[in-house]
Amino acid sequence: MNTIIHNFHFLRPHWLWLWPLFLVLIFVWRKRREQRQQALSGWSKECDPQLLEHLLISDNAAGAQRTTMQMWLLVLGATLAIIALAGPVWQRQPQPLFKQQSALILALDLSQSMQAADLKPSRIVQARLKLIDLLRQRREGQTALVVFAADAFTVVPLTDDSKTISAMLGTLEPELMPSQGSNISAALKMAQKLLQQGHQAHGTILLITDDDEPAKASAAAAELKNAGYTLSVLGIGTSAGAPIPLPQGGFIKDASGQIVLAKLQPQKLQQLAASGGGNYRSLSIDDSDLNALVGRERNLPGQQQIQDDAPKITGDQWREEGPWLLLPLVVLAALAFRRGWLLLLCVLLWHPLPAQALEWSELWYNADQRGAQAFAAGNFTQAQQNFTDPRWKASAMYRNNDFSAAAQQLQQPQTSDDWYNKGNALAKANQLQEAVAAYAEALKLDPDDADTIANKKAVEELLRQQQDKQDKQDKQDKQDKQDKQDQQDQQDQQDQQDQQDQQDQQDQQDQQDQQEQQDQQDQQDQQDQQDQQDQQDQQDQQDQQDQQDQQDQQDQQDQQNQQDQQDQQEQQEQQEQQEQQEQQGQQDQQDQQKMTAQQSAQEDKDAQQDWQQQQQLNMVPDDPGGLLRRKFLYQYQQRQQQTTSDKPW
Repeated sequence: MNTIIHNFHFLRPHWLWLWPLFLVLIFVWRKRREQRQQALSGWSKECDPQLLEHLLISDNAAGAQRTTMQMWLLVLGATLAIIALAGPVWQRQPQPLFKQQSALILALDLSQSMQAADLKPSRIVQARLKLIDLLRQRREGQTALVVFAADAFTVVPLTDDSKTISAMLGTLEPELMPSQGSNISAALKMAQKLLQQGHQAHGTILLITDDDEPAKASAAAAELKNAGYTLSVLGIGTSAGAPIPLPQGGFIKDASGQIVLAKLQPQKLQQLAASGGGNYRSLSIDDSDLNALVGRERNLPGQQQIQDDAPKITGDQWREEGPWLLLPLVVLAALAFRRGWLLLLCVLLWHPLPAQALEWSELWYNADQRGAQAFAAGNFTQAQQNFTDPRWKASAMYRNNDFSAAAQQLQQPQTSDDWYNKGNALAKANQLQEAVAAYAEALKLDPDDADTIANKKAVEELLRQQQDKQDKQDKQDKQDKQDKQDQQDQQDQQDQQDQQDQQDQQDQQDQQDQQEQQDQQDQQDQQDQQDQQDQQDQQDQQDQQDQQDQQDQQDQQDQQNQQDQQDQQEQQEQQEQQEQQEQQGQQDQQDQQKMTAQQSAQEDKDAQQDWQQQQQLNMVPDDPGGLLRRKFLYQYQQRQQQTTSDKPW
């Protein structure tokens, strides 16, 4: 009972405003009725009381009582109707929910070149704004964020909360990374690891980068494709490029002292996306790039279908109790009929209707609703029998592997999606030429539909393969006939060849003698060349050893620089702690003086303590990116793979 009282509420409470309006109407009606009765009462002065009863409308006790009863019945009926419209609820019932199970990994490049200003104000700012737009549009599925430079790090693992990722984007700067470079392979491996840890059989990796040498990551992209994942690339920057600013001022220069211009290489990035089975787009001011890279997912002919093995998700929905109030309302409405109407209604209800079979569910759901329930339950045979909508019926036939019937159902396509679905059904039914024609009709209505373009290319490729197979078969038949003729010719030539072979054997014997002499001479020449090659190899080994020694010295110098940076960081932290301790000591002295001066009032003492706590909170530095910086540095040191890059930007 307490639970009912606690959960009771109205789904549509605005309907309750009809109740005071109805009361106002009742009040106005009563006032007008009283005025009418007062006006009629004036006839009592003109007529005899015996005649007045027959001249005026009945105003005796029985008539007044009947009118009062009718008014109360009207009030009760209106009250029940208003409460039913407001939707009273107090119980929940489970409701199946359908949730998209797609997974998206965002791999953001935080190399120093992302600070270039060919895109105003900088490449990294434009990339963050584009990711915010993407996360605002992405309402379903799981999303993760990975950043990389010389190494890759996870900022947010796979999560349904895209607002968390949006909140972290504002703190991402190249200065957070412990070492600079552009290691796309590490980012792709980190993304694949996140997808596998999340038990995602399929997923999309969106790479946001300006790298001008992405070919090094082709092997990692191919590995993603083989694992069932898709790699799409969003290029940041322009082909003209721009200098790369340094944090301390100036611009990055190469070994010759020239300022480096970070230029975008769209062709190379497009090849990387093709290796990963995805698409490439350059950054645009609208959403066309996002729609092409992470747009709607559809099943393509020849591709592996995504299995419907996602866990079933249910939610709670309030069960409305208002319809139960309609039962007494029907009785009250029947009482409002004039005499004889209710009898006529009973006669009509008693008249037998033609016998027909009727299921219980047909009383509450129409054919399409019953078909939708069967479709959701995986009973596609029952669904295609129930559906009356041709599009839903065709979808049920397609899921039931009845592809020819699905294509036949879509005889009069009207939209690009209708032509697209008909093309898929025809392709599955091995009617490839008709499928290509359907895709062409879809492209006439929507020329920019990437899925339709991809499907059309795939079906055309299958059609071409079938044609090639038929051509090969025809060539094989011709070849068999030619082989029979060649065998006969070879037999005739064999006799002539035998005679020629005897002569050739004699000639080969003579040539053999000459060849042996030539071989002895060649062996002597090869021995001389081998001696020269050995001397050259010894010289090359010595050069390689010298280069290795120089590389080792460079690595030691880099490690020493990193150690110096670490020492400076520790000294800085110690200096900050020392300053905080001095401030704390001064604060303690000030607090003691104030507590001594205000010791007589306990309320002043509490106010002083609150002020001190607020001051201490204000002393905490506001550095949201500091946690990420320390996290990345710790992980980078733990991995013990502090590699150096020949292009540290």
